[in-house]
Amino acid sequence: MVSDDGRTLRVLAGVTRTYELALGAARDETPLEAAAKDKIGAETVSLRRVINGRRFAAAAGPPRCLPLPDLRHRPVAPGQRGGA
Repeated sequence: MVSDDGRTLRVLAGVTRTYELALGAARDETPLEAAAKDKIGAETVSLRRVINGRRFAAAAGPPRCLPLPDLRHRPVAPGQRGGA
């Protein structure tokens, strides 16, 4: 989460992937923003450092920013096989 000064980011505690945060929010029927706010930790990092370190790929577009798991081999419903 971006801090009020716009120069630092507050790290979400226990969150390593946006996808997992989104899944948890969907499972709990909670808005994603609320789920993220619940995870805000004390750790901060400079926004400039993140951008310069290429740890944030905002300009790359959704397919590159949000790695998704391969769902082809997961069941889509109990007793069914995944696609492909």
